[in-house]
Amino acid sequence: MLPCARQFPDTRIATWLLLAAVVCGCSSAPSDGVHRRNVTLKLTYGGEPVQAARVDLEPSPADGKLMPMGGDLESGGSLTIRGVAVGPYVVVVTPPAASPLPDGSPPPVVEAADIPKKFRQGPTSPLKIDVTADKSDFEFDLKDL
Repeated sequence: MLPCARQFPDTRIATWLLLAAVVCGCSSAPSDGVHRRNVTLKLTYGGEPVQAARVDLEPSPADGKLMPMGGDLESGGSLTIRGVAVGPYVVVVTPPAASPLPDGSPPPVVEAADIPKKFRQGPTSPLKIDVTADKSDFEFDLKDL
C-alpha cells in the first residue's frame, strides 16, 4: 500500500467513485439513443411578441415514440425547450393558467386576444414543425395564420 493511502484512506474510496462516475455516467449521448435538440420558438401576433402563453409540442402523429414537451413563453415571446427528440410536432399555444382563487373555487378563464382559439388544441392548430439535426429554430406570427 502506498504511504499516502495509509494516511488518507478516504482518498482511495474517492478515487474509485470518481473513476466509476467517469466510466459509467458522464456520457453526453442520451441513454435512449434518440437524437435531441434544443428547440427555440418565437411567437408574435401582428408583428408584436406574444407576451404570455403556454406552448406545448405534441408529437405528430401521436405514435408513442416521441414525448410531448413544453413550457411557458419568456418575455419577448420566445421559448427554448431543451432535449426535444427529432421528429414532427404540432405546436399548441394556450393562455397562461390563472392563479387559483383563495376560496378554492376554480380560477377564471384567461382570455388572450393574441392567441386565437384555433391554436389552443392539437387537432385544430395549423402550427407544425419538424425538428431535424439542421433545424430547431421556428417563428410564427399567429395573426397571419
